[in-house]
Amino acid sequence: MLEIISGLLQKLRDLVTSIRASPQRINKFKTILKIYGLNNEEYDEEEIVFAEGSIITNDLLPILDCKTRWSSAFYFVKRAVKLRRAIDEIAKDADLRRKEMENEDWDILSEVLEFLEEFATITKYIEGSGYPTLSLVVPMYNRLLTILEDVSQCRHRSIHHPLIVSAAVAGLEKLSSYYDKASPIVMAATFLDPRLKMEYFVDNGWDCGGESRDAFQPLDENLITSRMAEEILSIPATSASSERAFSVGKDVFGIARMSLKPETVEALVCLRSWYKLGIIAEIDVQPFLYENGDEKFVEEYSESD
Repeated sequence: MLEIISGLLQKLRDLVTSIRASPQRINKFKTILKIYGLNNEEYDEEEIVFAEGSIITNDLLPILDCKTRWSSAFYFVKRAVKLRRAIDEIAKDADLRRKEMENEDWDILSEVLEFLEEFATITKYIEGSGYPTLSLVVPMYNRLLTILEDVSQCRHRSIHHPLIVSAAVAGLEKLSSYYDKASPIVMAATFLDPRLKMEYFVDNGWDCGGESRDAFQPLDENLITSRMAEEILSIPATSASSERAFSVGKDVFGIARMSLKPETVEALVCLRSWYKLGIIAEIDVQPFLYENGDEKFVEEYSESD
């Protein structure tokens, strides 16, 4: 079953690749977009981010997914479904006809799109920065498990295709195995998050019983839990935000700064990230930059926001 969905995605991938392979075909595709009134459709910012350079011009063109990027399959299918009429029209060309998508193919892809949408939304939120994310792991795990259970047991309002039901069964088994291996730290983070606390576990049927305690014990525990919250809630749920911060490391180097020490580069990257998040002010950053860089770099750095 899963092989069939993979084959369907590959079929669409081959068609999109063929459309994008020729400048003449791209121009024809743009003409078709205008005929169907699709040239004024807007694309999401996430579609550009996950396109891996697939946006050739400002025109709305089909994009390709990327195996190394989370949710890229979702945005790949989303763009294709949006441009279905234009893709079907250009697929009537003699050299593309064998790759033409059937109506049933599009029906399956539409359900795949709906199925993946919640995963893409949660992934985007959990990879964010500027707010606690580790405490959201348990609630979001449970949300995804609920979706997978509904689809796998045919209780979902609109996703019923046997192929996707089969995929949901496999996904439920895999996600459950990860859930069972979850670190106690994520449970602690959920408990320490003021938005969730113990009420989240109680409301979701967890056994949260415990022994009665001395009435003054909470006074001593407040200091401990506040320190724990500072330590634990500052841990990101994924490495995405850190990777984004350090991916700009190449911008730090220049002809006049090739001899910077690793510690200095790390400090510059961290300062830039903290400044953009509003953790520190520009006036706090400038002395370090002047000491370890030059005035031009300070100006470029300040404008990089």
